Amino acid sequence: MIASLTERFLIPQTEVEACVRKTKVILDDFISLYVMFETKGENNDSVRRATCTLACCAQAQGAMSGTNIDTATLHNMVTNRFASDVAKPLLHAAVDACAELGN
Repeated sequence: MIASLTERFLIPQTEVEACVRKTKVILDDFISLYVMFETKGENNDSVRRATCTLACCAQAQGAMSGTNIDTATLHNMVTNRFASDVAKPLLHAAVDACAELGN
């Protein structure tokens, strides 16, 4: 999980580890996220932890505007770096939800 996020976001492993600690995400949370993408299921705490971890990694990459999440940059990353058309709308919604939590 750590290596995959490090590679996906092109950030140091220590940054990913900090995000994982901050959000308290576990591998099962990402599995729940995958299942939600496949079933278009309801959002829950596990999915929120996984998507907020992704947002945290993006922040570490520099997707910030002052102290706020730069949602435009994150939406651009979702559009251009995540291949699944099923996942994209859900990730866009998660970016917005995490931005609201951070502001």
